[in-house]
This record gives sequence, structure tokens and C-alpha cells, in this order.
Amino acid sequence: MGLDRLDVGLDKLGNLDTELDDLGRRLDELCGTLGKLDEIGVGLDKLGNRDRGLDKHDAGLGNLGTGLDELGAGLDELGAGLEKLSERLGTRDARLDKLDGLDTVLGNRDTGLYEL
Repeated sequence: MGLDRLDVGLDKLGNLDTELDDLGRRLDELCGTLGKLDEIGVGLDKLGNRDRGLDKHDAGLGNLGTGLDELGAGLDELGAGLEKLSERLGTRDARLDKLDGLDTVLGNRDTGLYEL
């Protein structure tokens, strides 16, 4: 009977040893999973940094759009100024044409006076 109990006790110890081995393997698997979770966390941090970078680029593009709008408004003003200048040059050209006509009249008068 004492030996039977000893055999039963040894069997239980063997079973416990097997269970401890299984638990050790499961613990190793969990550690591997935790390592992967750490890698995922690092990846998420990198994505967060990229997202912040994209936000900065988006803000920069917004500023660029505002600058282009201001440039467009300035070009509109320049176009209006050039149109006014063109009108003034047209008026000046008309006056010069009148002066050319007057010069011709005066030239003819001088010629007529010379002939007299």
C-alpha cells in the first residue's frame, strides 16, 4: 500500500510536471504575443507621427491656397490698372494724331506763306 501511494504520488508529480511544461509553452506564446503588441504599438505611434505630419502639410496647403487667392486678387488689380493705362494711352495717341494733323496744317500754311 505504501508503494501504491508512492506510485500515485509520482504519477501526480509527473502530471504536474507536464502541466507546468504546458503552462511554460503558453507563457512563451503570450510573451511572443506581447512582443507583437509592442511592435503594433510602435507602428501606431509612427502612424500618429505621420498623421501629425499630414496635418502640417494640410495646413501648409491651406496657406498656399490663401496666398494664391491673394496673388489672384493682385493680378486682377494689375489687370484693371493696365486697362486704365491702355485707355490713357489711347487718349494720348488720339491727341498725338490731332497734333500730327495740326502739324500738317501748319506745314501747309507755311508752304502757302512761302509761296506768297
